[in-house]
Amino acid sequence: MEKKIVVLFVFCVLMVSGVGISTTGDVNLDQRQDGDGCPQDFDFLGVTGGFHPKTILMKLHINSDGEAIYSKLYPEDRSTGEWTVISQFDFTEDEMNQIWDAITSNEFFNLQSFYQDTNVRDGTYAEVTITGGGKTHTVRTENIPVRKFDAIVEFINSLTPGDNDLYYNALVNKQPDRPSRPSGETSGKVGKEYTYTTQTTDYNFDQIYYRFSWGDGTDSGWIGPYESGEMCSAKHTWSSRGYYNITVQAKDDPNGDGDLSDGFESLVSEPLPVSMPKMKSSKLIFFGLLEKLIQKLPVFKFLQRFHNVFSPTITLTTSNAAGGTRVSRKDCNITVDIYIQIRGPCATVQVTKDIEKNIEDVWNAGNWKVKCEEGCDPREPGCNVKFDAHVVRMPAGEFLPGFHDITIVCDNSADGNGHVSEVMVRDSCNAPPPCPDRVLDQPRPNDGTTATGTWDTNEPANTYAHEAGHLMGLDDTYPPWQNEADFNNHIMDDNGLVTQDDIDLIIGMSGVECPCECCPEEEDETEPEVDIFSPEDGASVTSPINVTGEATDYGGSGVAELDYELEWDGGSYEGDSIYIDPPVEKQGFILGPIYLEDYIEIGDWIAVTIFAVDAAGNTGSDTVTVIWEEEEDTTPPVTEKTVGEPNEEGGYIIWPFTPITLEATDDMSGVNHIHYEIWWDSDDNGIVDTQ
Repeated sequence: MEKKIVVLFVFCVLMVSGVGISTTGDVNLDQRQDGDGCPQDFDFLGVTGGFHPKTILMKLHINSDGEAIYSKLYPEDRSTGEWTVISQFDFTEDEMNQIWDAITSNEFFNLQSFYQDTNVRDGTYAEVTITGGGKTHTVRTENIPVRKFDAIVEFINSLTPGDNDLYYNALVNKQPDRPSRPSGETSGKVGKEYTYTTQTTDYNFDQIYYRFSWGDGTDSGWIGPYESGEMCSAKHTWSSRGYYNITVQAKDDPNGDGDLSDGFESLVSEPLPVSMPKMKSSKLIFFGLLEKLIQKLPVFKFLQRFHNVFSPTITLTTSNAAGGTRVSRKDCNITVDIYIQIRGPCATVQVTKDIEKNIEDVWNAGNWKVKCEEGCDPREPGCNVKFDAHVVRMPAGEFLPGFHDITIVCDNSADGNGHVSEVMVRDSCNAPPPCPDRVLDQPRPNDGTTATGTWDTNEPANTYAHEAGHLMGLDDTYPPWQNEADFNNHIMDDNGLVTQDDIDLIIGMSGVECPCECCPEEEDETEPEVDIFSPEDGASVTSPINVTGEATDYGGSGVAELDYELEWDGGSYEGDSIYIDPPVEKQGFILGPIYLEDYIEIGDWIAVTIFAVDAAGNTGSDTVTVIWEEEEDTTPPVTEKTVGEPNEEGGYIIWPFTPITLEATDDMSGVNHIHYEIWWDSDDNGIVDTQ
């Protein structure tokens, strides 16, 4: 394998993180023995690899004479600790001097002893012990890049012959984190310049470039470079009125040379809506109030669900997308849906299929059930549990809300050591796994959150199913460096089997419970009784109609579902079910209004059937058939009289040629004819004759 010399830069870095990294003061050490090269007491020992028990560990030992031994510890040998020597080779005197220069210029003896990101599950570690100049120092990193430490390992890797490198994830270039939502004015004037800012961080501390998209078909181009975590700003002027969404994307420069062709692009930020000119918010206020009413009055949801066939549907949306892991229940079946978007040069169609199949095959291997909620007697047989994985492949920079986001890394190494899969999580248990409660803080089912991670194409069997366990809120159960003899044959341990404990934890975190109807006290073979009170069977009705009645279950399991069907000459319609949780012995109902003109003509018949299903699955029904007749018109038409000119005293006195207009309207049967009579004072006695 061709090796490249890595150019080393010496500069001061202040590392800021939420994972407990701190800075240390300078320590003056006489690291060189004579100032002319590698000291005579030099010794280097490096060990790298993955935490997961199925990964391979790598070890490189170099003595002061430049003699190197490269070894591997395979999973099946972890219990005995027997390393397999892969190769032996020598470094030249000049190469040894270069290695010592890399060690001293990167201040290895001043580095902390331990660096860790506790929010990463699985992944890798690196531990290096170096002796030289009378000093010995050990540094260990776990799932976190440490620039000076990594630079030393990278440089030694560049000198080793063949595939004898120390691998760990921090050496793999990763895309920058998703930039923050742009900040700036959200309304303004056409032709005026506005400034917007954003920032992000890069896992490898590479320099970052940003590209703002202004929503009008233009963008800022890649602007930079900026240091990781440094604020970036850009200006823009809109030329026409309208509403625009501003987004921003980041790209790293791994070599710091301004050539972005080898950089990785981040996800696109959340959009910032802006308006030119300002937009009104009255409709937004209305929908906000409606949403609050529905939240506070659950009966609205009940009525809307039962009647939505006959009325317009109103969809309420919020800015918070559903989380990447969602648990739902229908009847006695619980489904765990895992939504994953993958990206990267190795995110192929085949990898998409492989991930989806591995997750579903492993997690659906058992006939899983969860018990009915506490208080049910009995609590079995309970609800069935099924897992569905939804994996989609995304182009660079595009983002689906509500999906876990996984970057797929190419690993073409012979034994899968090029990269080890990992998932970013949040957990208040900062100790190495396993944590006592076996669950994470985030992500969890139904908590509205998503996770990010980096998976690769060359992993042991069932690794994708293992990582999916983290996406469903499960922590690892294997302690780091545990011997294989102590494994529990568990999916979150050594790619073993899913257990009932896993299922109970996942469903328990989701808040979804299995109702008592799924654990009936005794076998119920009695059909529920349905009684329709109104309208009567065979009645003649006018449109619209409301169907009222009551469903009663005498079998003991309770009414759990109501449904309906409409049938007429030449057609039928099946309505939507409503579910009653928990089931009840007696349930009243109102179906309507049903506008008959949507289905039949006047004089035709229509049958309405109401179905009731109890918790044991028994179904009862009642049907009424009615005839639509024309409604009797008892309301007279409305007549409006208009007196033209000339007239006096408000039209009371008119002349023979004064026009008089009569207009009649009738909303029921319609106007048949207009009849009018004219009376006057025939004998000039001041009284109008009406005979």
